[in-house]
Amino acid sequence: MSLPAEIRDRIFRAADDLYKQSGKGSFPRVEDVREAASVSMGYCVKAMQDWRLLQKARAEPVAVQVPTAVQSMSDEVVAQIWNQAQELANSSLRAAEAAWEGERVELEVMSSEIASAYESQAVQLEEALASLASAKDSAKTQDQVLEELGVAVATAEGLAARAEQKAAESDRLARELRVELDRAHANADRLRAYSGPS
Repeated sequence: MSLPAEIRDRIFRAADDLYKQSGKGSFPRVEDVREAASVSMGYCVKAMQDWRLLQKARAEPVAVQVPTAVQSMSDEVVAQIWNQAQELANSSLRAAEAAWEGERVELEVMSSEIASAYESQAVQLEEALASLASAKDSAKTQDQVLEELGVAVATAEGLAARAEQKAAESDRLARELRVELDRAHANADRLRAYSGPS
C-alpha cells in the first residue's frame, strides 16, 4: 500500500504534536495519532513505523560536566573578549559623541539660519499685507470716484435731455410766433391797401 505524501506529513505532524505534549516521555499511541490526523488505521500504522524509526535515529544531547581546566581557560578567554568588547564599545561611544557634537553645532547654525529666514519672511509678509491693504483702499477710493462720476454723467445727461426738450419747445413756439407775425403783417398790409391813401 503506497502512502501518499500529504497523508504521511499529516500523520507525522499529529505524532510530533502528541509527542511534545507528553514531554517526549513516551511515543504516542497509534490510535491517538490516527484520531488526531483523521486517517485510516492502515495508513497510520505504516506512517508510525517510519516516524518511530526517525525518532530513534535522532541523536539525543548528552549532558556533560565541563572540566575545570576547560572552564578556567574559557573564563580567561571570555574575560579577554569582554575587555576587547568594552574597549570597542568605548571607542564607538567616543566617536559617536564627537559626531553628535559636530551635528549639534551644525544644527544650531541651521536653526539660527532658519530663524533669521523666518523673521525676514515675516517682515516681507507684513509689508505685502500692508501694500495689499493700501491697494484695496486705493481701489475703493477709485470705485467711489467712478460712482460719483457716473452719477454726475447721468445728471448731466438728464439736464441735457431737458434742455434739448426746452430748446425744441422754444423753436416750435418761435415758428408759431413767426407764422402769427407773418399773418399779422399780411393783415396789416391788406388793411392799408383797403383803406387807401390818406
